[in-house]
Amino acid sequence: MDRGGKLFSGAALLLVEDEVEAREMLGRMLSLNYPEAKIYQADDGTAGLEMYREFRPEVVITDLNMPHMNGIAMAREIKEIDRDATIVAVTAHSETSYLLNAIEIGIDHYLLKPVNYPELFRIMERVGEKIKLRRMEQLMMHQAQHDTLTDLPNRKLFLDFLTLELAQARRNRKSLAVLFLDLDHFKQINDTLGHAAGDELLQAVARRLKGCVRESDTVARIGGDEFNVLMPDLSQTDDVGVVVHKIMGVFEAPFRLEGVEVKATTSVGVSMYPEDGDSTEELLKKADAAMYAAKQRDGSSYLFYNDEINERTANRQSILLSLRVAAHNGELELLYQPLYSLGSRCICGAEALLRWRHPQQGVLLPAQFLTVAEETGAIIPIGAWVISRACAQARKWRDLGLDLKLTVNLTSRELQQPDLPEMVLRELSDNGLSPRALELDVPERAIMDGGSLGQKNMHRLTERGVAFAVDDFGTGASSLQRIRRLPVAKLKIDRSFISNTVIEPEALDVVTAVVCMSHSMRLRVSAVGVESPEQLTLMENRGCDEVQGDLISKPLTAAEFERLVVSA
Repeated sequence: MDRGGKLFSGAALLLVEDEVEAREMLGRMLSLNYPEAKIYQADDGTAGLEMYREFRPEVVITDLNMPHMNGIAMAREIKEIDRDATIVAVTAHSETSYLLNAIEIGIDHYLLKPVNYPELFRIMERVGEKIKLRRMEQLMMHQAQHDTLTDLPNRKLFLDFLTLELAQARRNRKSLAVLFLDLDHFKQINDTLGHAAGDELLQAVARRLKGCVRESDTVARIGGDEFNVLMPDLSQTDDVGVVVHKIMGVFEAPFRLEGVEVKATTSVGVSMYPEDGDSTEELLKKADAAMYAAKQRDGSSYLFYNDEINERTANRQSILLSLRVAAHNGELELLYQPLYSLGSRCICGAEALLRWRHPQQGVLLPAQFLTVAEETGAIIPIGAWVISRACAQARKWRDLGLDLKLTVNLTSRELQQPDLPEMVLRELSDNGLSPRALELDVPERAIMDGGSLGQKNMHRLTERGVAFAVDDFGTGASSLQRIRRLPVAKLKIDRSFISNTVIEPEALDVVTAVVCMSHSMRLRVSAVGVESPEQLTLMENRGCDEVQGDLISKPLTAAEFERLVVSA
């Protein structure tokens, strides 16, 4: 009985028998042998068919000769509903015609009355094994088509749905929409609260999304913090706008993660059939492009695909393809901008600045291509090239007797590379340089987004003598208290404050406060973007340690920089 109970644990059985005593006896025996099964009973074929439609039992045990609707007719209807339905006939009729009818419609087993219960249970055991196998197959199929965390359709199943609905839309001359959603700052939530909280957020987002779309719509998680929504059978574009507004609305209430209330937002891109494409690939690509454009607005917004986005996407793709071979083709170069010490009143170092001599577009500044490089991962080999080339140049200057510290910029993604310390220390060693010859500048936002790995990399390199500076300080959301806990040696005040110091007292007050607080924490302060003698005087009077900007010199080639230092 233990085996039978396990085989039918959580299963539903339907017993259809018009004779009361026979039905009650069979019901009792089934209940005793399968205590964990739910057993439904009906007294004729009509009632049995209705119960099957409502409860969808795994096994139907039925008499064949019954009033209103006999067992053969009921079985035929059940097989129309589910051709894999398992039906066991228990009957007093042994005529060949009954047996042939049963075989024809797909009744699985045929048992004569009076019921031989050991034989019935042997049949049920075989049926139970078959059901167990079917459940495993269904589970495996479900897992192959659904996201394990949220139980939403995965990318593969979403593409299948989109293919079917697209064909339907063509036939019926209807519209459909594809939505591409990406959570804003998800990595920051993951790094701050942990992966368990990140998983909790994804599950909560999945529930909210399913609750705000139409019944005919499909919500899928396609990976990471990205979701797709398919909206078929649209009569007008306005229907999409209503749903998108609902989606943005479900992010207004905070999410409770690991006992903490967290505000999360999303960026949404929308593409439409037939306006934006006639294939699954094109619609998904354009929804993705629209989402990316929405994210450039600092997130928490949505955009429909349009020609402007198309042009921007094409340009972005062109840049990426060219960027991947730029270093190999010799198109990348480093310029060097002097760092001027206000204490010793001489050039004390240089910041290596990347330039790309694009074969068609001319010289490109980092702002024109680094975002694409960081998002796609192309920044990793480019960053390694920059550090290698900068170290080689620093070695040449040392050989010329120029004792200068060289500064190289790191992006947030580079800071999080597991092999960053090894790569940097290897380049220093290969060029015979002390780690103190190199300073790494990290943007202020990298301090916020860097996570534990980024901080670990900073500590490992600092322990070996490499210094870190916080670039663009004042533009992000970090604080001196947070920076105080990191191995930072210098703050670089963003040029937006320096450019306004002459005309805006508030900007000068910020500089004064940053210098005072930084010095109290034994941090050096550098002013970036000094372009006039007045600004230089103000920075000197406020106690800045270094300045950098066009007043001292614009970025120079290595040879020009050498001549400037030698002649100074």
